[in-house]
This record gives sequence, C-alpha cells and structure tokens, in this order.
Amino acid sequence: MKTLLIHGHLIIDDYRQFLDGSLLVDDKHILEVYPQYVELDDVSVVDLKGKLVFPKFLDLGILDKYQVVVDPLDVVDGGDKKIMLGNTRGYLDEVHIEYDGYYDLFNNMTGFSIERFGLVNGAFNDDRYVELDSSLDETILSVVYRLKRKDRIILIGNIEEGIRKMYKIGANFNELLMMSGLNAYRLFGLDKQRGSLIKGKSSAIEQILLVQSPSSK
Repeated sequence: MKTLLIHGHLIIDDYRQFLDGSLLVDDKHILEVYPQYVELDDVSVVDLKGKLVFPKFLDLGILDKYQVVVDPLDVVDGGDKKIMLGNTRGYLDEVHIEYDGYYDLFNNMTGFSIERFGLVNGAFNDDRYVELDSSLDETILSVVYRLKRKDRIILIGNIEEGIRKMYKIGANFNELLMMSGLNAYRLFGLDKQRGSLIKGKSSAIEQILLVQSPSSK
C-alpha cells in the first residue's frame, strides 16, 4: 500500500529541506520526494500539518553491530567494525592502535590538560567522530557544537532529547539530521540505505514539533 505524506517540513539531507513537501512511501522505501504539495490517485493520504520530518533517528542497536569500544591500552582486532575509544581514563600517548572516534565523550574520560592529552583533548584536536550522550548538560553539548565539525557529531542515548537540546543551542535542522543519524550511517557505510529522505532509501521517518512555525529556521 502506498501512502502520501503531505504538508510536511521535510529535512532531506545535510543541506536541503522542503518547507511544504510531500513524500510517497510504501512500507519499506521512499518512492518519491516532492518539494511541494501534490495530489495523487490510489494512495492513502496523511496530513503532517507542518511537522518537521526527519529520517528515522539512529537505531542504537547498530552501534553494537558495527563498532567496538576499546580502552587505549587494549590491543584489539576489530575486524570489519569501527574502533571507538571510550570507557577509560587513559591518555593519547598510550594509544597504539588505529581508531575511528570517541565513544560516549566525557564519560569516564580524562579531561582537558595542557600537560598530558587525554581522550577529550584528542576529540577536539582531530577530525574523528565523537559520540555524545544526549543526557549531557546543554553547556557541555554547546562546547562540542561550537568546536567540533558538525559532520563528526553523533548523538546517542535519547536522541529526541539530544535534538531538542542541540536545537536550543543553535543547531539548524540539517545539522540535527546529521547528528541524529546520517553521520553514524556514513561512519558505518550505511548511508546508501538510510539517513536521508531520498528516493529508494528507507521509508522509516520521525515526526517532531520543535517550533510552532516550521519556517523559522
């Protein structure tokens, strides 16, 4: 059965959005994306009434499937999985493995230091990915948002909570899309199937009301 979603503020990918767009979907895939309101025959119709529409937020179960979290002192063969440093108070000079990013930044990690760099120092001094728990204080999230590349931030935990906090901090809708899913899917090589509202990709979506007027950002 095909469903036409109308009057949605569609956040398409990391640079496009349609203020009053329409989506034609079935139970698995996006069939068409329209930048405006359309009418079609032989479809069921759902009026989104101006709500923001994102691709489905990151499935946290994917983290366990596609990455392994290690201590810098560990010697780990992650196989095809991405290697993330985390759950440790070790220092960067103790790291002797190739890795892709930092898991659960700030949690049980050595903080900023000018004498000896810990993992938090590393996260802000390279372009690797950082995974942030959405329960972190807005002040801390704001620091990461201001200093880190937006295409390297991945929200974990309660992602809708994280989106609301990041929006309050100043993130725009396309940045929210990246942080809530697309960045992780790019890291894991899954962005061809999910993470953006593009024809042929997963039809799983999220509807969220962040502002009363969806054209305000």
